[in-house]
Amino acid sequence: MQIARKIFSMGILLIVAASFFNQVALAQYSDEVVQQGSTPGSRITLQCQIIDYTGSKLTCRTATANKPIEIGSENVITIRTAQTTAQKAGIKAFEEGQIREAELQLTEAINVEPRVWMRREILVMLVRCALKRNDFLTAGTRFQLLFESDPDTTHMNLIPLLWNDSAAQGETLETAVAWLKDENPVARLLAASWLFFDAGHSETSLTVLNELARTPGERIRQLASWQRRRLQIRSQDVTDATLKHWESTITQLEPGLRPGPYFLLGRGYLVRQDFEIAAATFLKVPLIHDSEHPLSAESMIEAGRALARIGLHIEAATLYSEILDRYSYAAIAGEAREELAQLAAQK
Repeated sequence: MQIARKIFSMGILLIVAASFFNQVALAQYSDEVVQQGSTPGSRITLQCQIIDYTGSKLTCRTATANKPIEIGSENVITIRTAQTTAQKAGIKAFEEGQIREAELQLTEAINVEPRVWMRREILVMLVRCALKRNDFLTAGTRFQLLFESDPDTTHMNLIPLLWNDSAAQGETLETAVAWLKDENPVARLLAASWLFFDAGHSETSLTVLNELARTPGERIRQLASWQRRRLQIRSQDVTDATLKHWESTITQLEPGLRPGPYFLLGRGYLVRQDFEIAAATFLKVPLIHDSEHPLSAESMIEAGRALARIGLHIEAATLYSEILDRYSYAAIAGEAREELAQLAAQK
């Protein structure tokens, strides 16, 4: 009887232990990944532990597989995973337009988050916050960290480059001058972009862009090459054939790299005084961006101005109003308000 009790007790202990380890295993594999199936419209849901998630692939571990599973990022539809209280609060504050509070919460979240891939997701949100404040210096610093961690990032549309004729000022200018000599190609690209039309650094910036247009890293090469075309727009050195070639080249770029080039193409059509096509081209930018990048608002106001030039005042007013609705935080929102007032005065 005593032996039987011991055997029974050992059995209970084994059951409890097994239950405990099963719970640990379930906690380990609490992420959920929904991926594209082998046939159109089909879906596969995996309960797993996400090990890494980059712009090229998602790597995860399941309870049944002997080795990690790799899924191409293009096949990932959605993921569900745990978020810290700070991360949830940061996302909520961002969605409510409380950007400073969002940054405080997201900074706390990134500091306590142990998963590298999730820290990147939080970093993306922090870049978006800086862009929403029109703070290119902070956005540029954060974007460098993002790109260094994941050169295949799907968030290239957030890179804070300039595509108009403006130049950096104040602290951003001082930092950009130092970044021109940096070993990091992203830092040099940002610096050359910000200083391209600065009287004291335009020549050096062009030299840097020429170098980057020939160095390894296709994305950096392409953006550097397109940045140089800002000079052609400023000097109005574009022909119809030039614009046709540009348009054809843009379609070969990955979507995340297209917004800036499309903005330049729109400006090119303005030079040629083809205002209707210019407006249509500018409007491609906010459709592609889907982000807080100030270029989206700038493209919409340029589209509105182009439409106003050919007498489409109602359509132009609609775009100005949309800027005030969607991009009220952008520096250019004030100009949209002025354009609306001018149209109203003409009635």
